[in-house]
Formats: sequence, structure tokens, C-alpha cells
Amino acid sequence: MRRRLKQWISEAEFEDFGQIIDEKLRNEANIPTVEDSAKTTARVPKSEFKPQRASHISQSPKKRAQTFDSRISGFMQESKRLFFRPRQRILRAEEFDDLKEAGQRVSSHIAIMNWRLSAERDYSRLGMVVSKKQIGKKSVVRHRARRLLRESFRLLQNKISKPVDIVLVARKGINDCRQGEVERELMRMLRRAGVIEKTARKKP
Repeated sequence: MRRRLKQWISEAEFEDFGQIIDEKLRNEANIPTVEDSAKTTARVPKSEFKPQRASHISQSPKKRAQTFDSRISGFMQESKRLFFRPRQRILRAEEFDDLKEAGQRVSSHIAIMNWRLSAERDYSRLGMVVSKKQIGKKSVVRHRARRLLRESFRLLQNKISKPVDIVLVARKGINDCRQGEVERELMRMLRRAGVIEKTARKKP
């Protein structure tokens, strides 16, 4: 640009023009770049935008661990010694036949209970017979009957005063029962067999 101006104007005018341009550039470089305080937006501290935490989350990790441990310990105390272990299962066909022939029998609308006292062991055992003829052809129905009988025995085994071997032959009536009903009915049969002591009723 300066070369083109030098062709049209004299050297004196060119020098004056160059000084004016240089002075203008120096003035623009010295202008402060501070924004007007009125135009600047107010900044809100970050602490005001922190979301409120829930009360159970805001608890200390130690307190949450203590609460969890108390729940687990309470659950373990309730379910203490209520396992149905593999050694408690009667699986051999000879034992089923012996209980059927030499054992005693108590019947109910949900099952037939063949039982005999066990002098060889210090724990009770359970065997189950769930046939298609009595319960049904669907395996789902038969598995449900087994679960009901096994769970009822598991919950009642600590109330049995003497070690016994029991074989439960499921009947068709168990299909219409729930867990609580099966458990109560098994309790009645065990009381009739004499392996659970009858609780004395309080007189009014």
C-alpha cells in the first residue's frame, strides 16, 4: 500500500502520512481492554449449585456398614440351623421299602407319612415320593409339591424331639395348598406320630 501511495504523492507528504499511521496504531495498542463493570454478568459461586443429597446417601460409610451388618446378623439368627443338608435326604430304594413295610404311618389329605425312629443318627432325614398318578403329569406341578414338602420339613426339623426317618408320599390335595397350609398339616402329622410334644392349651 505504501508503494502505491509513493507513486502518487511526494516524499514529504509520504513521510507525514506514515507518521500519522504509526501514531494511530500506537494509540490503539495502548487502549485498555477492561470491560465495563456494569455490562459484566454476575457470577454465582459453585457451592450454590450443589444438589442436595438424600438422607440415606449422606450417611457416613461406617454408619451404612453398621446398618447392613445388623440386618444380616438378624437374618442369620432367624435362619440359624434351618438347613436341609444332603445327608438328611433318603435316596436309596431299600430305605424307602423298609419304612413302608416296618415303619409307622400317619395320613393326611396332602400326604401319607411313613416314619420310624432312628437310633443310628442324631438328626432327622426326609424322603419324598411324588408320582404322576397322584399329583399330575406336568413336571412343574410335581416339582412344586416336592418344594412344599421339603420346605415344611426344613422349617419344622428343630421342633422334632427325636431323630426320625420320614418318607412323605404326596397326595392330590397338596396341589391346592400353599406353603403355610402344608407346614401346618405336617405339624399335625408329626404331633400325631408323637415326635413333637403337644403344647398345653391355656384355660380361659
